[in-house]
Amino acid sequence: MKCFIAMAFGQSDTDQLYDVAITDVLRSRGVQAVRVDRVEHNEDIDDRIIQEINGANFAIADLTYARPSVYYEAGFAERAIPVIYTIRRDHLTPGAGNRFIDYRLHFDLQMKNVIHWEHPRDLQFRSRLLARVDHLVGPMRSREEIERGETAFQSLPIEGRTALLLNVAKEVLTDFGFVAASESKGRFGCDAFRRVDVIQGHPFQFVRRLNDVLVIIELRIHTERDKLPFFHIDDKPKYNLNFNRKLGSLRFLERTIVCAFLAIPFLDVCHKYPTLSIEPGKKLLRIQRALEIPALDASSVGDVFFSYEAVRAGGVRSVWSGWDLAHGLLIRSPPPGVELSELRFPGSLAFRDGFKFTRQNLPMRETQRTLEFQILDGITSEASFRKRLREGLEGIEAP
Repeated sequence: MKCFIAMAFGQSDTDQLYDVAITDVLRSRGVQAVRVDRVEHNEDIDDRIIQEINGANFAIADLTYARPSVYYEAGFAERAIPVIYTIRRDHLTPGAGNRFIDYRLHFDLQMKNVIHWEHPRDLQFRSRLLARVDHLVGPMRSREEIERGETAFQSLPIEGRTALLLNVAKEVLTDFGFVAASESKGRFGCDAFRRVDVIQGHPFQFVRRLNDVLVIIELRIHTERDKLPFFHIDDKPKYNLNFNRKLGSLRFLERTIVCAFLAIPFLDVCHKYPTLSIEPGKKLLRIQRALEIPALDASSVGDVFFSYEAVRAGGVRSVWSGWDLAHGLLIRSPPPGVELSELRFPGSLAFRDGFKFTRQNLPMRETQRTLEFQILDGITSEASFRKRLREGLEGIEAP
């Protein structure tokens, strides 16, 4: 970072001010001071001054001795960069008795917040100049970091950006108390997930218990340039639950977060899904669904799965135990000596270690299931994605 210095050269006090105060303040903040009379060059001096101003991040103009060139350089610099104005204190004193009356601060700059100094080693001046530099440099550094982050992010291939976002999301979700669905066995009343979506080789469903709500987050990366993201609105949950008394009046909130590098026209998404309620400020769509779950403790009869594909008419399709909402079957294991391929079940019959269960033995109840779809589009850097994801998670409320 560079600071262009415009001041009266060859004066003992201003030269000392530069050497003792200005350069020390700038050096302490990692800023390079550029004074054109101390730059070795072989160019026209005016061209070199313009070149140095154009390459600076901000300027300091000391108006002591009222040099016309300093006023000119300060005015030229203000076209593009901030300028900090300083002046020796006696140049501010009005009246004919002031022997520096001809050097007094010009009228057009009297409205500026000019920092004055008594002598080159004025500690109060040094302190004020340091505070003013900090005020300018902090935001500049932030903008530089943002630009560097955006450049580095954009230079990655799509696969690299996708992997980076997934890693960041995993860190953020972990900070918020979420655990990977594949690692959630025995936690939050959740036993195992039936299907874990894999995006670019990364399983990405996370779960967290929030009071009486089980929050499930799924992340998707949308890389299509022209197509709108597709939201799968289905009455079939993607998770399995082993119901027990600890679940109480558990409800479910499933949020799908669609991340996109390009902007997605949110109004077009809203028109595509007119049945969903909308929160435009959050780019969030929502729908409520009723969910039928066992009303009693089902943990004693084995794992209870939500799956419409576990059992089909005329035979068993899968080898694991489960509750099939479509057929009312609860299968723990086949009777001894009976092959799975030989089993034929009537609509409400099930086996568990030789015992029969029916839907009446395991009454059902309804609970609330909320599906949310959030769009995080126009992602240009890792830092901006991290910030927006955190803000979205902080805004999660129980439905």
